[in-house]
Amino acid sequence: MNIHRITEPFGDALGRRATWMLAVGATALVIAVAGAAQAGRLKDLASVKGVRDNQIIGYGLVVGLMGTGDAQQTQFTTQSLRSLLAKMGISIDPQEIRVSNVAAVML
Repeated sequence: MNIHRITEPFGDALGRRATWMLAVGATALVIAVAGAAQAGRLKDLASVKGVRDNQIIGYGLVVGLMGTGDAQQTQFTTQSLRSLLAKMGISIDPQEIRVSNVAAVML
């Protein structure tokens, strides 16, 4: 008795059903993995002691950059450096300030 002859009437239907079930299973797996891989914001996932709810904004000067600071045309860096020095009691002509070693930063 030949096995192919016995299963022949059902062969195509079983093959199509198995292929369809495999496709549905693969699609469900992809959807499940994609749902689990959603990214969330860190503050929604964890709580850190001492972290504030309000946003903090700051402005400052970084010095000692060995020629990699702001360009001389960056006026706010020159103005900030002049203001900082003035608060320390040092007056300087703005034309004499070179900001190649200084950068203005904001966070």
